[in-house]
Amino acid sequence: MFITQDARIRYHSAETTAWREAGLRVFVVVTANLRAEETAAILEKARTRIDEIAASEQPPFIYRVGKDGSVKRIN
Repeated sequence: MFITQDARIRYHSAETTAWREAGLRVFVVVTANLRAEETAAILEKARTRIDEIAASEQPPFIYRVGKDGSVKRIN
């Protein structure tokens, strides 16, 4: 599993090729202008859903984790 703040990762061909070939489960945390503590709180709020997705879905995939803790597929 790979967690990043690079919201444009799916638009970079080299990165897209790399995570797809590696079969990664990618979660992009949307945290523009947030402190580390706030980012950690978002991840904690979304943790159960992230765990469920990581355990049940076949990789590779990318999900977005919103500031409200929502988790939505983006590819």
